[in-house]
Amino acid sequence: MELIYIVSSPASCLGQEPPEGAHVRCATDFDSLAPTTTRSTVFVVATGEHHESVRIVRALRRDPRTGLQPILTTSPLGDPDDDLSDGIVASPEEARDRGRTLVARLAQLDASLFAPDASDVLRIAGYMLSRAVEALAPRRLWSNQAFYAYPALEAMLGSAQLVASRLASMGERKLIRRATLVDRLRHCPACHGVHLNFIDCCPSCGGINILQKPFLHCFTCGMVAPEERFVEKGALQCPKCAARLRHIGADYDRPLENYECQGCGHVFIDPEVQAHCMHCGTPSPPEKLIPGQIFTYELTDLGGQAAKSGTMEDLFALLDTVNSVPPSYFMQLVGWLIDLARRHAEERFTIIGIKLTNLLELDVQHGKQTAAELVDALAQRLRELVRTTDLTTRTGQQMLWLLLPKTGRPSHEVVLARILALRSMIHRAEGGELDFETVVFTAPEDIIPGETGKLLLARLEGGFA
Repeated sequence: MELIYIVSSPASCLGQEPPEGAHVRCATDFDSLAPTTTRSTVFVVATGEHHESVRIVRALRRDPRTGLQPILTTSPLGDPDDDLSDGIVASPEEARDRGRTLVARLAQLDASLFAPDASDVLRIAGYMLSRAVEALAPRRLWSNQAFYAYPALEAMLGSAQLVASRLASMGERKLIRRATLVDRLRHCPACHGVHLNFIDCCPSCGGINILQKPFLHCFTCGMVAPEERFVEKGALQCPKCAARLRHIGADYDRPLENYECQGCGHVFIDPEVQAHCMHCGTPSPPEKLIPGQIFTYELTDLGGQAAKSGTMEDLFALLDTVNSVPPSYFMQLVGWLIDLARRHAEERFTIIGIKLTNLLELDVQHGKQTAAELVDALAQRLRELVRTTDLTTRTGQQMLWLLLPKTGRPSHEVVLARILALRSMIHRAEGGELDFETVVFTAPEDIIPGETGKLLLARLEGGFA
């Protein structure tokens, strides 16, 4: 492992003793560092000047060749720039200890993620995997036009718009999934900003110079006007018909209207609300604002596989060729069969869950071609085992379910034994063996009162270690 101290001058690095198991190198020109770094390089930014340190950290994150590397600092960068680094260290020994874990995780990633033309999507997946991010959480930044931001990702990709686009693309490709709903926002339809000022306006002219006043309604002529216009020599008199207003409820009353526009003189009950964007100034009715939701994101198994293999191809999709149906239909059908078995005890069916446990490791150790061939071999063997009336579905990248109608105990044991026998049959002579675990449910013996198809599959999947 190599520690590269980025300093303001060569003299700043004098006296840095390399800790055991690490080599210390000093540099003042970080622009020339990228071609000389490896995945075992750890950067320590120690310029002693805040703005220069922030600039260097941002530049290192922006370059695909160094963007995933451990970047440490010797002093705080301030909020939110602290999110760009991997922590603050006080000595080379501490930098070595902090960097060792990250360097080990970076070794899992495909080399293409460190190339100058690396995919933005794969770089995000690689960052989440190498940092062991359980949930990618946005930061609240009042100065940001979108209010929420991902500082580290924005430094890597260059703009908030690009980050939003890439996260949306990763969600569509099932590389990440939504975890927790953080907030709901309303966006300006013109610039998509979220800093909005809600103003009461006149419904007639749209002016904002409106006043709330007490109003009177003359029963004689029907005039409605502010109370101040009815006061004449200490008494109430209608300014339009000159009727004396002595008794409320008989001569006059107080109407619902209690606003008056100082611009056009219009009187009204409720003002109209307009949302004025504080970024571009565009006024919009509230119903025209664009709703948005802010989530934290988790890396899926497919996302981890993509970062390790350098491709976004779904190896597990090969299993979808075995009498496959959508998960929602599968769960609905299982629920119907459960209800049927509750009513008619002679109705039997079996569900077998198969969880692939080492496919991602095979992909990394033996390559995508080997992993794909093993999955294809499993799919072919399963096609030979299942009947035309049997169905399969996937509820996760590594989780395959088989539904065997009209199959109960002990008939299901024959099918299960054949599936387990596939372990020794699916392998490659030059290395690589597909491993999996199974779980079995048989109706009506294993039915739990009140359980639905969705809850059943969740319970069975939870039984895997």
